[in-house]
Amino acid sequence: MIHFNFELNHNKVNWDPLIRDESIVAQIEGRFEIRLDNDVFFRDDYLCLLELGIQLTEWVDAIATDDRPDMNYDAMDHDEPILQFRYRGEDEWRLDSIWQKFEAGDVISTSALTMAIKHFLTGLDEALDGTYGVVIQNFSRRSPARESGAVGGT
Repeated sequence: MIHFNFELNHNKVNWDPLIRDESIVAQIEGRFEIRLDNDVFFRDDYLCLLELGIQLTEWVDAIATDDRPDMNYDAMDHDEPILQFRYRGEDEWRLDSIWQKFEAGDVISTSALTMAIKHFLTGLDEALDGTYGVVIQNFSRRSPARESGAVGGT
């Protein structure tokens, strides 16, 4: 079983909702972890949660069309993908991270992975709206990486 957990840091951000200023994407941080069978596979206490939410939303949209691009979470402040979902065929995915706590031996089905992500995105949207008055859709963009077969930033 896979679970995505988060907690906003509730830091003050400089953002005017009337001006489309995407600098807020880098300002909204919090604790993010992925648990596999209750074991912490990945954890970062200062991850840009809105940035991750944008990239995961784009990836979920991409795989809804029966396309299966890999998901590479490329953070603004890092040179290589921090988190990856790699398609292994037959609707199975492998999780990898440069900061993983252990090797994820089992693959995860598309339905289990997307269900966990959608649950995370719903909770994140509610927290973002309640705390900052923003939702992920305010900042979603079509990523050039989608065209190259991988969904993620940069």
